[in-house]
Amino acid sequence: RRVLFRSRPDLLSIAVSYSGRMIPQARAGEALQPTVHLLHGALDTVVPAIHSERASQRLSANGTRVTLDVLEDHGHSIGQDMVILGTTRVLQTLFRNRRPPTRQRSDSSVTLH
Repeated sequence: RRVLFRSRPDLLSIAVSYSGRMIPQARAGEALQPTVHLLHGALDTVVPAIHSERASQRLSANGTRVTLDVLEDHGHSIGQDMVILGTTRVLQTLFRNRRPPTRQRSDSSVTLH
């Protein structure tokens, strides 16, 4: 059975998982190339949040960059606030270590109209 993130790691740089379970499990010592963001509802009874917590621990121990957000009043659903948080995590990853461009000194003799 081929798993895309193992067979073609160049295709994925950021992964976001909502209320999910990691299948297949990360292998011991296997660091994934992408940054992984896990979001889960604390009240999820379909896939309990412990699955994301264990995945976070395993991935982190293997050297994968991972974030875990367990939302207190959420179950096994993906609401707008969870999507916003997932999008925020993606943007934080995209802009990590970027600095704003430095401004050139303006020439006082130039007039803009």
